[in-house]
Amino acid sequence: MVIQVSSLNVFPIKSCAGTAVNSATATDHGFTFDRTWLIVDEQNNFLTQRELPRMALIKPRIFSRRTGNNLLDTDETATWKAPAQIACASPDFDLAIANHPYQQFVMSLEAPDMEPYSAPFNPYGDRLDVVVWGDTCQAIDEGDEAALWLSRFLEKRCRLVRFADNSLRKVDPAYAVNENNTVNFADGYPFLLISEASLADLNSRLDNEVPMNRFRPNIVVSGCDAFAEDTWKKIRIDSVEFNFVKPCSRCVITTNDQSTGAFTDQPLRMLSTFRLQNKKIIFGQNIIASGPGSIRLGTKLEILEYN
Repeated sequence: MVIQVSSLNVFPIKSCAGTAVNSATATDHGFTFDRTWLIVDEQNNFLTQRELPRMALIKPRIFSRRTGNNLLDTDETATWKAPAQIACASPDFDLAIANHPYQQFVMSLEAPDMEPYSAPFNPYGDRLDVVVWGDTCQAIDEGDEAALWLSRFLEKRCRLVRFADNSLRKVDPAYAVNENNTVNFADGYPFLLISEASLADLNSRLDNEVPMNRFRPNIVVSGCDAFAEDTWKKIRIDSVEFNFVKPCSRCVITTNDQSTGAFTDQPLRMLSTFRLQNKKIIFGQNIIASGPGSIRLGTKLEILEYN
């Protein structure tokens, strides 16, 4: 039985819609652009579908200003790295703004009954301290227009911020592979992997099947038994090795229909009957890349170590 990558997903804005891609570049903090943006309230605390289920209906896209290509599914960003923040006191500050890598990109936002929003990124917006699960991180405000668009759709005053170029948010040291493991605005770990067989097993127990997008994984694999991923310790996909560090405990977001932004009664209730570990409902595995590299759909997954 050949285990291979069957789906890759990038979620630019935490808790908003993702994009299925044919290839993705893994970095130490996740796929390029994954959970790089965050929506915050007036106190700069993070917002998610837990409080605002309609966030699932916001579809962000990132385009090249030069080619117009959707950068979430192109090789244009394969070698791109976020720059270090340049001090405003620099005598070359105006030139730095013009040449800043984020000036190459445009973000668009779409949502039901809203005019699409599109604007270049704001490389040197206001720096804010924002809070994600008790972690305080520095972020760059993407400006008033983005804030107004999101506030209108979500019916709540909020702002869009980007993970600051030179900010670091470390993975929980109890589960980190080493002290240098970092993550952007994901809940706690850079990547989430789930197998198709695990979802099929769950759906066999439900009256109404749920799609994989309820669980928002970055990497989906096929060709293995249900919950085989629970037994893996280290894998390789293309040239990238991944360490399995912690089962993913699931929350109410899994009950939010990602196509309607409305809560349902499943699958969390069913999962609680057979996937309860240490009083937490488990589905999927949090993993960390051991180094950078690109991975593609259809690539064989090699199991290097088992638990």
